[in-house]
Amino acid sequence: MVTITLRKPKPEEFELLADFQVVMAKETEEKILDPETVQKGVKHMMDNPSLGFYLVADVDGEPAGMSGVTYEWSDWRNGLFWWIQDVYVIKKFRNKGVWRAIYQKIRDDAKATEGVAGVRLYHAPENHTARSVYLKVGMEDCDYKLMELDFAST
Repeated sequence: MVTITLRKPKPEEFELLADFQVVMAKETEEKILDPETVQKGVKHMMDNPSLGFYLVADVDGEPAGMSGVTYEWSDWRNGLFWWIQDVYVIKKFRNKGVWRAIYQKIRDDAKATEGVAGVRLYHAPENHTARSVYLKVGMEDCDYKLMELDFAST
């Protein structure tokens, strides 16, 4: 049995979190991200907690996975939604409860935080593995489709 410990990342771990995200994007969406841009983005959010936060899962003292959470204001609910972002678990630690532990911590902290209306995440439509994992922890499909105008990619 593995011991999973959840924690906020150390400031010097921004490169590790960025590396996780670069690998995750390639693995799940076949997207090649610029590591330097991702490092700057991770460091920026770590330096600006009003944007969100990261959570690292260690297994027996070794970083095994991570997720980020960003905030979205909902005037309909007069509260914040916590958006789970950048879910990644190193392959050798998958199916060992790492994602479930990360999710439960985020869910429980969101429920305990005044003014939080709920938790959301998105996944690529063809990523059926991710969808089944999210359903297993209790998330549900919602009525919304995500759309974007991505200035960084144009």
